Amino acid sequence: MPSTESMSSASLDVSELPTFDLLVISELIAASLLPTRSIFVVAFSNILFIVGMIVLMPHTAALDMLLHSSMAYDAISQPIILQVVIAAITYMWVSSALRAAVRADRAEEIAALQQSKALLQEREIEQKHLIETGVNELLQGLTQGVNGKETAINLRQDHVLWKVGNAVNLLIIRLRRTRQIDQENQQLRAQIAQMREKLLEAKIGGLQDTQDALKQKRGYSSPGF
Repeated sequence: MPSTESMSSASLDVSELPTFDLLVISELIAASLLPTRSIFVVAFSNILFIVGMIVLMPHTAALDMLLHSSMAYDAISQPIILQVVIAAITYMWVSSALRAAVRADRAEEIAALQQSKALLQEREIEQKHLIETGVNELLQGLTQGVNGKETAINLRQDHVLWKVGNAVNLLIIRLRRTRQIDQENQQLRAQIAQMREKLLEAKIGGLQDTQDALKQKRGYSSPGF
């Protein structure tokens, strides 16, 4: 037959009841590694384990006396209440931490969006200023080119109106060449007119000389006639 000492070592004693409190560690581990709601599942499992151990395991005489006394409710409810309280506190703490993390992420996203929006607005303002400056330079160049002044539009290659500036420069060059051709045509017409006048004068002078020669010839021939 087994001895009284071996039976006592296999029985649940009053001194072993506080070890049930260590089961809250499993709830903390669940809060760290598992989804938040799993804390209550672990707590419920711990409560079933505590009740099962107290009900199913053999008791020592000291534990039997405790369970049959007025302190039985406190002895059993204390580890169970501890599991529930720790589970609730851990759940609220983890949920609050998750909400804070979500708010922090949203705040970072909002800050990033605001920063991106500010950068876009700044770029739009710079682009608008560049376009206005380029348009003014184009208008000034066109005005000077139409008025016959030597001008050239110098925009940076990365400017949005760079191609337009090149086209305007080509237009100014063509206007300048057209103006030069017109001037050359006017000079040529003036020279042709002068040549016509000289030819006409020479022709008139030749006719007068011919008429004078004929008159002289007639004057010489009239006495003999």
